[in-house]
Amino acid sequence: MDGFRWLYNLAKALIAFHLFVSPATAAPQIHTSTYPRQLQGQDNDTNFEVLPFIKTFAAVGDSYSVGIGAGKRLEGLGDWYCSRYDHSYPYLINGDGRLGNDKDREFKFLSCSGATIPDITETQLGALEDGSQQVITISGGGNDAGFAHVLNGCIYQWTYGTQKTCDKNIQQASDTLNSAQFSESIDNLISLAKKKLSPDGHIYYTGYQQFFATDDRQCDKVSWSWLLGPDKEYLTLENRQKLNSLVNLTNSKIEAAVNRAADSVDFVSVDKSYGEAHGRFCEAEYPEPEPDRPGLLLYESDTEDPKSKYARFANILQPEATGSDLVMADTFEGQIEALYQSYLAQQPNATSHPKIGLPPGSLINMTTNIKFSLPSNLATTVTVSRKSASHSNDTIAKNVTQPTNSADFVEILQHFNATTDQKNRLYLSAFLPDCLKRIFHPRPRGHQMMADAVIYHMTVRNANKLKEPVSTENVPVRT
Repeated sequence: MDGFRWLYNLAKALIAFHLFVSPATAAPQIHTSTYPRQLQGQDNDTNFEVLPFIKTFAAVGDSYSVGIGAGKRLEGLGDWYCSRYDHSYPYLINGDGRLGNDKDREFKFLSCSGATIPDITETQLGALEDGSQQVITISGGGNDAGFAHVLNGCIYQWTYGTQKTCDKNIQQASDTLNSAQFSESIDNLISLAKKKLSPDGHIYYTGYQQFFATDDRQCDKVSWSWLLGPDKEYLTLENRQKLNSLVNLTNSKIEAAVNRAADSVDFVSVDKSYGEAHGRFCEAEYPEPEPDRPGLLLYESDTEDPKSKYARFANILQPEATGSDLVMADTFEGQIEALYQSYLAQQPNATSHPKIGLPPGSLINMTTNIKFSLPSNLATTVTVSRKSASHSNDTIAKNVTQPTNSADFVEILQHFNATTDQKNRLYLSAFLPDCLKRIFHPRPRGHQMMADAVIYHMTVRNANKLKEPVSTENVPVRT
């Protein structure tokens, strides 16, 4: 009877989500498809249990896994400084009703913004016991290729550059991705992750999504550059194609490594879904800038999430969104912050900027002590000292003073449940509001799409294991 009940639930899942998938094989290659509609949180039909036997789940990876800026920032051990959010796809997967009650499951959210493949391998997977995890999700590779540098050189130009700078950064990223070392690092990552799996465990390595639509040239005259002068970059068709090609190259290297690993790992992509949902930048029917359109699946610099669900990011002029913060220097936010501080160093009179809209005098002199304001629920203010950040030629700050002997600094880290590893890291004082530190990352709906796709892979795998029939028509991707 239990077998028939499970089959009934599976059939209900497949029908409810209008799925689309290639015919199942022992290791199915699944290409997702979407039918755009407004996402209103979890649908009631997802609350039946299809995978309640999953009792251990670990998420490792970079800022695409932590869900930077999507929803509410978590405040558990290590969460704050790794920028983990409650609408990240791992968090959504763990809380999804199809996996049963999350209180019955041990969820280890180890992903951290800015993580490279060595970080994931050595620090994050190193925190897991061998043979302990039924599910591991992985997102990684973008930071190894210098994602922040490409955005700086080709889109925002916080440090001075020309088209040659953009092309150079893209070439350097391509060289990294095409290197034997990069492929070997992914192989090593997957190999180590396999050791962490329980006998019935499985890995789901998630890909990245192309940023731009490339159907026409309506974006050719649009610029998101902060550069003042004739050398600013534009979102030309050629540049959009180059950046998309980097994403495709990254995904191809990841998928190739997954195929080499053969068993116990799937590559999961919703890139096709982003295109079918018209969720990328520069869609023909949405002239840029259009940062708040409902169907946009990636963050622009001025994107505001709905106040009802994501009030923290509703207005970049809110005090909680513009107060100074501490960010680890080697996270994605830290790299963006350092580049922005380079911009300030090159523009000494820039006390305000139209991209931020901060009133004159809001930016603190970078050569003085930094006044760090804790959130409103912590009624105290402390001061953190550090050296002035001096940058040139697109170089991330490496001369940041780490005030490890400051009692005030330690108090800040303790307030936010910093781990021992985090207490030993380099920090920057951040002035950019959160809405500018999550650029080019998925919005909550984008994370929901990835969560649904991963769960579908889980469902297909379990059906194959039980030798049950699987529909060839559907995929659980919602927008």
